[in-house]
Amino acid sequence: MSELPTTKSSPIVRLAKAVRDDLLDYIFPRLCLCCKTEESITDHFMCLSCLVTMPLTKQHLSADNRFAEHFWGRVEIETGSAMFLLDSRDYIKNLIHRVKYENGHHVAYELGRWWGSKLKESALYQDVDVIIPVPLHWFKHMKRTYNQSERFAAGLSEILGAPVDEKILRRRRYTKTQTKMNRAQRIDNLTRAFKAQDVPAQYHHALLIDDVLTTGSTLEACALALQQKYDFRISMSCIAMGSD
Repeated sequence: MSELPTTKSSPIVRLAKAVRDDLLDYIFPRLCLCCKTEESITDHFMCLSCLVTMPLTKQHLSADNRFAEHFWGRVEIETGSAMFLLDSRDYIKNLIHRVKYENGHHVAYELGRWWGSKLKESALYQDVDVIIPVPLHWFKHMKRTYNQSERFAAGLSEILGAPVDEKILRRRRYTKTQTKMNRAQRIDNLTRAFKAQDVPAQYHHALLIDDVLTTGSTLEACALALQQKYDFRISMSCIAMGSD
């Protein structure tokens, strides 16, 4: 939304902007993305009530945690962490649905900045020198117009100061949606789906990013593809993970 010129910051300009904002809020009320109420919205696109009750994890403070346990015996990683737990509360599911399916690229970006401020507090992520989002197949990207994992990674990048590298990992097969698949079905679905590109990569510690962790099959396939080509250490993070 374009802003009114405020170079002189005159009372008339400020009054016009206030009237405009009030009118837009009346016609298009800003709803909290989580509980869908019309309460006061914070910079995180949610009301204060949802903000303070969000089930943020503290997984970023410990190398061995429930996130990392998903990959024990499957693929070698440094550590991993999720921002939220997908528990029985609907508002987390509402938020994730907005990020993935309702043109929520700006929400994913702001969540990345929020989680980046948490990761920056942890010694485990201090030496991350590249952020790699799980890629979308070009056809799915064309339909959705954005990659929610890349937008989350971009927000993380702004806070952590590590670049996002989208060229190093490519999805070469269009895979079916995995929402209702079990782990065995997901692994079969992802076989040879990802390929690490033969590009210069002078990195030491990569942060691999996805939107949601369920069985971990997607992140596992990506990490294995990267480890076949490169010898940098890999950590992982995502917006949310299952609470079971």
